[in-house]
Amino acid sequence: MTTDKKDGDVYFWGWKEEFLNDGKILPYHCKSQIAMASDGLLYDTYWGNNADCIAYQDQDQLDLEKVDIKFQGNANEMQEIRASETWFYRREDIVDMRHSNDSGAKIYLKPGAERDAATMTLYVEAEIATCRADIKRATDRGERLLTDMIAITQGRLDDVH
Repeated sequence: MTTDKKDGDVYFWGWKEEFLNDGKILPYHCKSQIAMASDGLLYDTYWGNNADCIAYQDQDQLDLEKVDIKFQGNANEMQEIRASETWFYRREDIVDMRHSNDSGAKIYLKPGAERDAATMTLYVEAEIATCRADIKRATDRGERLLTDMIAITQGRLDDVH
């Protein structure tokens, strides 16, 4: 079933309720829930996301009558960014193609997206909290090791933890 989808169109998808509960134990097994259009058809990207790779993956062609799709943008019209840059932007401005079978897949920035101060602030605050927790863990461990060293030098080997 050919559609009006343009090559490079990216969609997030999920089974419609009536097909999700059709007895499948793992309804998303070997599925990324990310689809890309090629030759007017939508293909799940679990096994790849370019025409050469997906053309022979007939089982990964989506049946639009069985799935709900949400357009994310066209890969050819979005800017590719590094994973380390995602914290600059609002989640809805990013199209993350990574999934369980391709952790190195591309990450795109939607047209018109700009760095967002609120998003960046939340990220930096979380990183500061992580650093403080790391410092506390390291300090506590250092104090335990010093206590152990004193016990060792005093010959109290049973007191070493």
